Amino acid sequence: MSDTLYNRLKKKFKVVIPNDWSNKQKGDFWEKVVADLFRQQGWKVRENISITGMQIDVLIKNDVEEIGLVECKFHQEKIDADVIDKLIGKTNRKKAKFSYLLSTSELNSTANGIVSEYNNTEQSVKLRCWCGEQLVEKFRNIYNFNIPNLDLAQENIGDIKTITLLLNQSKEFYWIAEEISSQGSPCRAIIFSASSNFSGSKLTLQEWKDYFVEYQLEWSKLEIVDSSNLTVKTKKNDDLDKILISKITKSDDLYDYHRPSRPENFIGREKIKQEFWDFLNNVKTSETDLRIICFSGRTGLGKSSLIVKLEEDCSTKLEYKDRFYIYATDVTSVNEKTAFQFLNKIIIEAFQEAINKKFISLSNHKIYIESVEPPFLESRSIREALDFLKFNNKVLVIFFDQFETILSKPSLDHLFLLFEKIVYEVDGLKSDNLVLGFSWRTDMITSISHKAYHTWHNLTKFRKDVEVSEFHQEEVKNLITCFSQENSFNKSKRNIQSLLKSCPKYPWLIRKICSAFYSDILDKSEVIENNYKKPITEDDIKKLFDKDLESLSVEEIECLKYIAKNSPVNMTNLCEKYKSNIIENLADKKLIIRNGSNYKPYWDIFTDYVNHEKLPKLTINYVPTQTIENFISKFRQMKNNKTRQEIRTILDISENSLKGFLSDFTTLFPCEYNRNSKKLIISNDKILKFNDDEIANYLSEQFKSHIIYQKIQRNPSKLITEAQITEFLGEEYSVSNTSIKDYRSRLLSWLFFTGLIEKRSNWLFFISDGNGKQKGKTEDCIFRLKTDKTPIQDLPLLKLLKNYPPS
Repeated sequence: MSDTLYNRLKKKFKVVIPNDWSNKQKGDFWEKVVADLFRQQGWKVRENISITGMQIDVLIKNDVEEIGLVECKFHQEKIDADVIDKLIGKTNRKKAKFSYLLSTSELNSTANGIVSEYNNTEQSVKLRCWCGEQLVEKFRNIYNFNIPNLDLAQENIGDIKTITLLLNQSKEFYWIAEEISSQGSPCRAIIFSASSNFSGSKLTLQEWKDYFVEYQLEWSKLEIVDSSNLTVKTKKNDDLDKILISKITKSDDLYDYHRPSRPENFIGREKIKQEFWDFLNNVKTSETDLRIICFSGRTGLGKSSLIVKLEEDCSTKLEYKDRFYIYATDVTSVNEKTAFQFLNKIIIEAFQEAINKKFISLSNHKIYIESVEPPFLESRSIREALDFLKFNNKVLVIFFDQFETILSKPSLDHLFLLFEKIVYEVDGLKSDNLVLGFSWRTDMITSISHKAYHTWHNLTKFRKDVEVSEFHQEEVKNLITCFSQENSFNKSKRNIQSLLKSCPKYPWLIRKICSAFYSDILDKSEVIENNYKKPITEDDIKKLFDKDLESLSVEEIECLKYIAKNSPVNMTNLCEKYKSNIIENLADKKLIIRNGSNYKPYWDIFTDYVNHEKLPKLTINYVPTQTIENFISKFRQMKNNKTRQEIRTILDISENSLKGFLSDFTTLFPCEYNRNSKKLIISNDKILKFNDDEIANYLSEQFKSHIIYQKIQRNPSKLITEAQITEFLGEEYSVSNTSIKDYRSRLLSWLFFTGLIEKRSNWLFFISDGNGKQKGKTEDCIFRLKTDKTPIQDLPLLKLLKNYPPS
C-alpha cells in the first residue's frame, strides 16, 4: 500500500487479551506494553510505583534524570474528564517534566476539551494523550512496522476506509483492513502481519475465525481473507439488503387496538412529552451531558404510541420541526441470523433518512460504517453528519422500541453487547447532538444471571429514565370521550360515566373495551347495568381474550401458540412449519402482527395469556362512597337474592344512601345483577357471615392493589403524613380540594380497617402491610380533619419515633 493510500485511511488500535483476565491482569499487561514502548525510545522506565498518597503506572526518566508520569488506561468506555484532572494533579504534585496518557479507548469530548484548554495555557508541562490513531503511529514508527500492501490486488478489493493495528496477548501485531460493501457496511476482513521479521505461528483462515469468535470480535461475522490471497473478489455484497428494519406500525383507526395508536388519536401524557422535549432542548443547548433517554413501564401503557406521537410532532409542529428528528424502529423486527448487522443497518438508515429528508443538508452524502468493531460512529461520513447537527443546532434521535425483545432470546445476547458498546460510545460524544432512545417493559422477568440484568442497571448514570405509568383520571375520561364522540358508539352519557368509573387506568384495556363495545363483542350489561356498576376485573379481560380465540381452528391455535412461545418468529421459519393460509388467517384477524420479516402476537399481554393463561394484575382506583364504619353497619343487615327495593327496605335508608352502599358493595364483593329477576345475587353468601377480622382480611387483598396504596408503599420511609396522602390523591383524581379531603377521610378509614396502614396520630401513619392496630375495628378507623383547635400532633415526635417500627 502506498503512503498516500495509507494516510487516507482511518487508523484504529485494538488490544485483544483473554476475556477471563481480571481487571488487574488487563491493567498489568497494558502497563508492560506501554513500558516497553518507552524503553524502545531510550527512556529509563519503572513500573507500578507507589508514592505517599499516589499510584504511578509508569515512571520515566531521560538522560538528565528529568522524570515523567505515564498513566495507562485499559478501558472499554471513553476516557472521562476526571482521569485527566487526576493526572494533572499527580503531575503537579510530583513536579514532573513530562506527562503522558496512553489509553486503549478515546477521550470523550469533555476530556478532550480539558486537555486542549490545559495545553493552550502557559504550562511548564504539556499533557500528551496517545490513543487510537496516535498509538498506531507511535507503535509503527518505533517498531518499524510494515504498511499493508493492498496495491497489488486493487481490482479485487472494494472500498477500504479503516485499518486496525491489533495487539494480542503474545505481543504480536497484525493489521486488519475492512472492506466495505456497496451497502455501506464492512463485508470482509483482510489480515496482514505488521512485522517483516514475524516469528509467530501462521494461522489458517478458520483459526483466525475461531480466534475472533473466542475473543468476541465482530470480524468473526465477516468473510476473512489472508493478505497473501487477494485474487478473489468478495463474496458478500448484499447482507445489509437482506435485513428488514421495521418502523413502529400504527393502527388503522380509532378502534384498531392491536397496534400503537395513530398520532391523531393519541391522548394525554402531556407531562412526559414536555419532559422529553425539555431534555432534547437541553441537549441542543448543551445544558446536559446525557445522551440516552429511556421510557420504561409495564406493558400496555402506551410507550410505543407515545414514541409514534413524538415522531409525528417532529414533522408537524413548528416548535419542533427542523430542530429535532426522530427515527424510531421496532426491535422485534430483528432476525437472529443477521442480528450482528442489525445495529449497523439502523444507524445507517437513521442518518441516511435524515439526510434524504433534508434534515441534515449534505448533498449527495452517503452514510457508511467503516468498521464492525467499535467505535461505530467514528466513520468519516457519520462524523460529517454529526458536525452538521452540532453546527446547525439540531438533534437526531434514534429510538429502539420494545428493547426487551433482545433480552428474551439467548441467541440475541451478542446483540445486547453491541448495544452496550454503542451506549458507552454515544455517552462519550457529550458535545454531539445525537440521542439514543430506548423503550422497554418492566414487567418481563429477566434472570439475575443474565448479563443484561446487571449491565443495564450499571448504565443508569448514563441515561435519563422516564417512567410511563397508568393514565390519570382525566386521561381516562378524554380517551373514553374520544370513543363516545364516534357516531357508531353508544352515546349514553350514563354508560360513558359508568365505564369511566369502572375501567382501570390502562390505555390498552380502555381501547380494547371501548372497541369491544363498539363491535358488540362485549355485552355492555356485563359491565354496566342500571345502578350496579362493577369495575372491570381480570375475569372480564379473560372473556375478551377468550373471545379472540374462540373462532380459531385447532391448527390456528397451534400456530398462534408457537408464535407466542418463540416470539418474534421469522416468517421463513414459520412457513416451514405451518401452511400459508393458517398464517394469513391469524394476520387477517390481527391476532399476529408482522414486523420486518418477523411475526409476533398483537400484544405482549395477549402473548402472556396464550403462553401461560397469565392475566395482567390490575390496580383499582375506586374510592368508597362512605366510611368503613357506615358501610359495615349496613353490611351486617344485607340479605342475598333481593331486589333493589327489598334491600332499601331491609336497610331502612334513603335512595341516595342505597345508591352509595350498592356502589361499594357491588364493587368490592362477588355479586351480579340478574336482569330477569332484577335481584342482586351474591355468589358466595358465606361472606355475609364473616366477622370483622375476616372482612378486613378479605378487603385487604383488594386494597393492596389500590393505586393510592401502591403510591404509599413506594414511599422510602415506613412513615407517611396526611399531606403526602393528600398529594397522592390530587395526582390521581381531578376533583376540588374539598372533594380530595372527603376522598382522604373515606379511603383512610378503609385502609385502617384492612390493617394496611396504622394510624399513629391525625397526621402521621405507619405502613404496616396488613397488621395495623386498627385492623377490623371500625370504631378506631375514623380520620378526623384537623381544625384550628386540633393539635398539630397528638404525640411528641420523639415518642412517635420511639414506637417505630411497632413491636
